[in-house]
Amino acid sequence: MSTGTGSTCEDNTLWDGFDMDDLTVTLEMSTERDKIQRLENRPYQDELVRSAAGGGNFVIVAPTGCGKMVVALRIIQEHLTKMKDKGLPSKIKFFANEVTLVDQQHELCQGHLDSKYKSTKIVGETKYKTPVSTKELIAQSDLLVMTPQIIVDALEKKTLESLSVFSLVIFDECHHIREKHPTNKIMSHYMEMKQSSAGNVQLPQVVGLTASVGVGKMKESEGTGGALKHIIHLCANMDAKGGIVTVREHKDSLAEYANHVESAIEVAKERISDPFKDCIVKCIMEPIEEEIIEKHRKSEDQLTHIKDIVSCQAKGTSWYTQWLDKLYSDKFLQIKRTCVNHLRVYNQALALNMDCRTHDAMNYILSQMNTICPAKQFRTPTDEKLYSLYTDNLEKLKAESAPDINVNPNLRRASRVPDGTYVTLTSKDDLRRKEESNMRLETVMDEAISMLQEQIQKDPLAFRQQIENFQKENKVSRETERIQTAEQPSTDDAISLQRLTRDIRINWRRKTAYRDIIDGN
Repeated sequence: MSTGTGSTCEDNTLWDGFDMDDLTVTLEMSTERDKIQRLENRPYQDELVRSAAGGGNFVIVAPTGCGKMVVALRIIQEHLTKMKDKGLPSKIKFFANEVTLVDQQHELCQGHLDSKYKSTKIVGETKYKTPVSTKELIAQSDLLVMTPQIIVDALEKKTLESLSVFSLVIFDECHHIREKHPTNKIMSHYMEMKQSSAGNVQLPQVVGLTASVGVGKMKESEGTGGALKHIIHLCANMDAKGGIVTVREHKDSLAEYANHVESAIEVAKERISDPFKDCIVKCIMEPIEEEIIEKHRKSEDQLTHIKDIVSCQAKGTSWYTQWLDKLYSDKFLQIKRTCVNHLRVYNQALALNMDCRTHDAMNYILSQMNTICPAKQFRTPTDEKLYSLYTDNLEKLKAESAPDINVNPNLRRASRVPDGTYVTLTSKDDLRRKEESNMRLETVMDEAISMLQEQIQKDPLAFRQQIENFQKENKVSRETERIQTAEQPSTDDAISLQRLTRDIRINWRRKTAYRDIIDGN
């Protein structure tokens, strides 16, 4: 979880709004910041930054490796300067989806923001407990970097009553807006403010960043029209009436820095026999699973994911990893956690054996056992049993993992692929077809973006109307869900929903160029 500055509650504190056992508030308030680093201004980045100059909402789409965070930072700098010159208050939220990204982005912001601007990083790990008033946190910070769930929790608990306290909100990886994601919940709150205020509430500028807007759940047969509908719906959820912003004028400059990777699909071949894998599965992993079952019978734990041991046969895959994660998260004896730690090592080794050399998988096991196995004097009976399974089979595993034995046939195929090419190796026809379809859909997505940009340039008002229609549909869905879950829906609720539905029908009768494109007319 993360925290941000943003609440209109004067007396509420973060102690009341958050579980302080799960909250870390890192306030970076030093005004004696070392030398501010200058940002490199690349032509294509200038082009993207200019899109924010008017203060509208939009989504920036740029490939991986081109420096989208630098673009975001320059937008932040210009926003702070512009608001200060106008004598207006400015508060900025930057959302990253992972704690590690929060750390990285906050460090970058600190290195490039003028020391007169103060930043706050809030993440959900316990370092210390301090009740900090929401009002004080907002007042002291110009920029907050956090994960979206922090604000979702604050809005639900009323610790933060409104997003209007912020002047700019930036979402990294904004394509998650179409999913059941905290980003969606934040923008739903934004839309409720917008649609209920009749223009009387100050809304923050919203900027989205992503390497790919995707095509949603559209089928390949829907073509560009289906992708276009998905993208317009994403813009509606982001209230991005500025549409999609891409590099159009300085593509040569972008090509110098962007990580463009060619894709290829190769049919994989499995080893005819794999004694290394057989030894790990039969002689080590299955006995460990039996140990977990046996210890469970002797304990008072409730039967949870343990019952899936027999059915979870996909060892060496991400499915088995997910099962281990669920098993580890259960409240059970430390003995089982020890077993899970060993299973994780062997499962990862099997994954390496599948994609790399068996020798690499063996080296991984050797390195990890030095970490997870306690010194002899500190071993429990379970530790001893697991260590014995390892040592009893060690010589056989080493023999079967010699560099010139049990060669992976897929490495020979991959060695023939040109450098800089992303290769999908699969022995399954369905996965091969899926990867081929993904490649084609990426082209469809690019075509839909170009089509949308051309239409916005020709008739921006029609695009705005299309956004409004999608937003009203979303409001009907939200209101319908609210009324259905209410214990005693009021007559006013039903009348309000009926009027809203009627307005949508009227709006959709007004044919626009966008509607014609989506319908394929």
